[in-house]
Amino acid sequence: MIYVLRMPSIVTEGATARIEAMHVRAGERLARGARLFDFRLDLSIRYALMCPPVTYHRAVAHEDGVLLSLAAEPGQVFESNAELGLVGSDAGAALGEAPTRLFRVVVAGIIWHQGMWSAGAPA
Repeated sequence: MIYVLRMPSIVTEGATARIEAMHVRAGERLARGARLFDFRLDLSIRYALMCPPVTYHRAVAHEDGVLLSLAAEPGQVFESNAELGLVGSDAGAALGEAPTRLFRVVVAGIIWHQGMWSAGAPA
C-alpha cells in the first residue's frame, strides 16, 4: 500500500511551515518513532500580537514504512497539509499505485537547534 506524507496541520488558517531539517531520505526504511523532519511554523500572519508567533516542531513516524519519494528539502515553505512525499507499507510497494491513506505521524514541539536550515546547516 502507498501512503501520503503531508505537512502536519497544527493551525489551519494563515500558517506556513518551513522545513528546517530533514532526518530521512527517499529509499530509507522508517520505523515507528523515527525522526522525519523538523519544521518552523510561522503564525505571524494570523497571530501577530501573540508572542512568540514562530514555533518549532518535529514530525515523527507513528508507523513503519519505506520512504518512496520525497519532494521537500530544508528551506522550502509549505502550507498545512501539503504533500511532501509517498511512503510504502513495504519495500515492494510501487510508486504507480494510488495512495490509500495518509502516513501516520506524531508532532512534538522542539526548541531551535544548530542543525536547522536557519542556522546555516547543510541540507
